[in-house]
Amino acid sequence: MNYDLKITRKNFIPVLLAPLWAVGIYFLYFHLMQVIPPYLQGCIFHRFTHLYCPGCGGTRAVHLLFTGHPLLSLRAHPVVLFTAVPVLYYYMKCLIVYIKNKNKPECRDGVWIRIRLHFLIASLILILVYFVARNILLVRFHIDLLKGL
Repeated sequence: MNYDLKITRKNFIPVLLAPLWAVGIYFLYFHLMQVIPPYLQGCIFHRFTHLYCPGCGGTRAVHLLFTGHPLLSLRAHPVVLFTAVPVLYYYMKCLIVYIKNKNKPECRDGVWIRIRLHFLIASLILILVYFVARNILLVRFHIDLLKGL
């Protein structure tokens, strides 16, 4: 069974606008963090267990990546950088296909670009491995990878 994400003429414009939506959500989030009281911010799982959940550090990683610190972003949460490179590649590929095929028939089977399921599986494995490794470092060796970020 094929679970690949297919980008066609029908869903192409939302794909092209996705980076604008992402940047808008990023700035909205950091604006809201100035308004929300500190006791309502942060990860509930971390607050109660003192362990990191699989998503802890993701927001910091996005912020660090947007502010030009890719290595610190990798330290905060590697999935963000692991995702940013292929997303940028697919976005540029979509843009080039759109410019080239604007007034031409669609590509084979009406699909312009296929995004493979292997990427999603690799992301989930990376999240799980990083979740376990980060908490082992925290509990066993008292090394906090997110401290100071």
